[in-house]
Amino acid sequence: MSWFFVFAKLFWWPMRPSNFIVILALIGFIWLWRSGGNKGRGFVAAAAGLYVLAISPLAVVPMAFLESRFPVCDQAELQKVGAVAVLGGAVDTSLSAKFNTLSIEMAGERVTFLAKMANDPELAGIPLVFSGGSLSIESTQSEADWVKDWLAKIGIPDGRVSYETKAMDTHENAVNIKAMLSDPNAKVAVVTSAFHIPRSVAIFRHQGVDVLPCPVDFRTDWLEQAVYFSASQNLNLLDVAAREFGGLIGYR
Repeated sequence: MSWFFVFAKLFWWPMRPSNFIVILALIGFIWLWRSGGNKGRGFVAAAAGLYVLAISPLAVVPMAFLESRFPVCDQAELQKVGAVAVLGGAVDTSLSAKFNTLSIEMAGERVTFLAKMANDPELAGIPLVFSGGSLSIESTQSEADWVKDWLAKIGIPDGRVSYETKAMDTHENAVNIKAMLSDPNAKVAVVTSAFHIPRSVAIFRHQGVDVLPCPVDFRTDWLEQAVYFSASQNLNLLDVAAREFGGLIGYR
């Protein structure tokens, strides 16, 4: 685990919008209490304003922007690439280890899309790679290991998919996958969640990889989210989008 990875995680915790709002509110209330109600109102007001904005439909805008950056790649495009790389982030390795069964998270379409490609005879000659390590403190079994076991259980032949088991973040995904390529100049279809595609493309290109963006796992639908308004869902979408924009800024 690199120091950069640790620093990024520690830095992100207070900057995550949902956490930042709570921190602002706590500072404001503590200041109000210590000043006898004379100071701290600005922090409380700012926290309240940010919270209202964060749970409103406007909070979906950043996520929708990220998901609209690249179109879905079609079958004809996939047949022309030198390899397909599916990025981890779909499996909860801690829960998988605790209950001894594959625990799929919201980004599970990354894994099901991999299974679909592995079964597609039109893609039989194209190498498939799944990249994912483990952040679990309960098990050393990587995300790639869990996915490998699951694919074997549903009948994917051993050897059809190659596995990279060390990557802890998108940067390591790119570095390690590039090292696995038989042709370093080959075009690589990168499969990951639609919101994660812009940052992934930037990181892979920074490593000199020719990328075909292949987004899956879309999460924003304007009409659906306007009719079935969910404050918690909107705040979660804003958290995710903020992390992605932060990562994009780092690769400018």
